[in-house]
Amino acid sequence: MSTDQDQMTTTTVRFYDSTFYTIALTSVAYLLFQIYSIRP
Repeated sequence: MSTDQDQMTTTTVRFYDSTFYTIALTSVAYLLFQIYSIRP
């Protein structure tokens, strides 16, 4: 009976995980870009 709810929760967790990883990767890439840009 609760399989639908479990599936929904898993999808939500996956969505938040992917969003977190996307933001983290973007931040790391931006920091690396800034470091290489500042370097003479």
